[in-house]
Amino acid sequence: MSEFAEFALGIGLVLLAVGLSVALVATARWVTRKYASPGSSLARLADEAYLPAQITFALVAVQIVIPFIWYWEWRVHVDLVLRLVTFGTVAWLLIALLHVAEGMVMKRVDKPGESAMERRRRTQVILIRRVSVAGVLVLSVSAALVTFPTVRAIGMSILASAGIIGIVLGLAAQSWLKGLFAGLQLAFGDALRIGDVVVVEGEWGHVEEITLTYVVVRIWDKRRLVLPTTYFTENPFYTWTRSSVDILGTVELDVDFTLPLEPVREELQRIVRECEYWDGDTVHLQVTEAVEGRMRLRAVVSAADGSVVWDLRCHVREGLLNWIRDKHPASLPKMRAELSDDRSL
Repeated sequence: MSEFAEFALGIGLVLLAVGLSVALVATARWVTRKYASPGSSLARLADEAYLPAQITFALVAVQIVIPFIWYWEWRVHVDLVLRLVTFGTVAWLLIALLHVAEGMVMKRVDKPGESAMERRRRTQVILIRRVSVAGVLVLSVSAALVTFPTVRAIGMSILASAGIIGIVLGLAAQSWLKGLFAGLQLAFGDALRIGDVVVVEGEWGHVEEITLTYVVVRIWDKRRLVLPTTYFTENPFYTWTRSSVDILGTVELDVDFTLPLEPVREELQRIVRECEYWDGDTVHLQVTEAVEGRMRLRAVVSAADGSVVWDLRCHVREGLLNWIRDKHPASLPKMRAELSDDRSL
């Protein structure tokens, strides 16, 4: 057999191996989509893992066929390139499988009106997936580097002096490792969850994203406050949804002693009954202070969750101020002073 015929036969066998692997993966996807319900986890797996699975199986098939047909001097280089690309596609396939697994779990825990336990599980699932993706990438890069004889020899030298290098790397990556462990502590310590309503740096908002190194808080005015994970493990912060989502809100007003309290209580009841933010649970009025000719009123109202309690407080404050101004203007805060015409003073 001539060299050209041998080359043509080799190309044909490679194309046949690639075609069979592609057809196998395509058939598996067709069967899965045919019998799996739309939107199910199997259907999502067939879509997200299809392309990386095709490329991975095709590369594996080529690596199986090549040793039987080619004995070129540069075949070693071809094997090396195929092996490196295979490491990358396998990592791609594993990451796609992790995304599908995350979606399967999130369907169970991501529900409207979710409880604190469901938010905790959702946070843990997201962080576990991110840690797993980082691990897959590190392992794939490490496996690819070890395939080079020079890098393998360097690796053996590094292992021989692992003590010194470990100390140097530990000092250099101290802050990064600190943030990494803080992120894991947030995920499994149940101190903070995605969707929690928190007050940090004088601002309140929702926890939008938790990574291994930083936390994103969506503030009420739609700004994003990005804080390192170590902030939440080293500093105190308010959380309005730690054990339950319902929360009390307070409104304080300074008024004159002449204001009658019972009409104020009746007006407070009317305001909250007509407000969509009130959950129908708690509403009462108290006098918390009375000094220097003024008394301080505190209205306590309840809301379904921390995201609307601010709006409820503003609504109650505006309603009471308007009512006092229109119905009892003489009871607005005033300064009393006694004037005397005694010239001997």
